[in-house]
Amino acid sequence: MIEPPKFCRRPAAPDASRRRLLGFAAMGIAGMGLSCLGSAASASVWPRGTRFEGFDERHLAIRQVGGGEAMHIAFRTRSGVVDMIGVNRLSFLFRDWRDEGQGLLIEVALFDVLARMQTVLTALADRPTALLLNSGYRTPERNRTIEGAAVHSQHIVGRAADIQAGGFDDATVADVAEIAGGHGIGRYEAFTHVDVGPRGRRWSG
Repeated sequence: MIEPPKFCRRPAAPDASRRRLLGFAAMGIAGMGLSCLGSAASASVWPRGTRFEGFDERHLAIRQVGGGEAMHIAFRTRSGVVDMIGVNRLSFLFRDWRDEGQGLLIEVALFDVLARMQTVLTALADRPTALLLNSGYRTPERNRTIEGAAVHSQHIVGRAADIQAGGFDDATVADVAEIAGGHGIGRYEAFTHVDVGPRGRRWSG
């Protein structure tokens, strides 16, 4: 049973944030393109924390675009152990609010990728940067009604999120998803799809 949670900027110019991201890459991993960066690179080069409390690899600050609910919570302890209270509450936030609020337990690996993204984006902007959740879990019934949705979408098994980040263009968010170790990344005009399904999948929509 998923437990309901207790609900607890000066935007960076898109061009400037993208230039800073490329600058990070040049300083951290000389000669490697962003498309080559993955979880191994992020673990050794990219920031695991920021100067802002709670904006690091074990916390997630996220707001549900449709329902308007928001949460800033740890899903791992300081030693890296999974905190199931945080996982359950985030999973509730990721429920399919468009289909009677149905939900399931979200893969912790997805929260790991999103927290790494949030950490990098916060470091780039030098301000706390929460993620915006367009879609998390999606019921199979609703998935079948969405034009162009994959039949075996990672959304229906709790391994995917469609996200935005305030002050950042979607191309930069997708580049950061590469750095953060996203397995599947879809680049769209209004959001970025990130999932932890089979590795190496890339597409544009």
